[in-house]
Amino acid sequence: MQEDFNHIYGAGMRHGQVKTADGTVYDIDAIINIEGDPQQEDTTIKGDDVVKATLSSNRTEDITISANAVSMDVLKAITGNEITKDGTNGVSIALGTVSELNAPYVEVAGFINARTEGGTAVKVSKTWHKVQLNKTKITAGNGNELAVEISGSAVQTAKDVAGQALPSVRVATLKVEKGQA
Repeated sequence: MQEDFNHIYGAGMRHGQVKTADGTVYDIDAIINIEGDPQQEDTTIKGDDVVKATLSSNRTEDITISANAVSMDVLKAITGNEITKDGTNGVSIALGTVSELNAPYVEVAGFINARTEGGTAVKVSKTWHKVQLNKTKITAGNGNELAVEISGSAVQTAKDVAGQALPSVRVATLKVEKGQA
């Protein structure tokens, strides 16, 4: 009997990644959440005492990534800023630079382990194909873990970040496949 992938149940982030235009993939360490909040411009056409139509355009998603770790490679990928070695004692990266106002496009994906209604183990992924992440917030407090929040916007595109054609213009792709993340 063919498995039905129509009803999927899952919980919790398993994995997240950022992919650059050259195809390099970086893991988002200690990921907690990736959230995409759909946005669009709506134009309402009014008639005499009734709405005749509502037209929507400029579909985007506001992306927010939350993690409990800092990956310098991810910060380099999303800001375009270089990682600098501080002798043998560590590394640093500039944040809040002018280049971040027009940050490079990346692809962002999040993965969740799940099950079908029939019990088959699957992974659910959502991939945003053209994303500019231009706000990075790093916080910590007494008794609290290190927290990283990265946000920006995903826009509609006909190609993924590496320039490969997508089957249709879209902001993101939701995928379910057998196996675990």
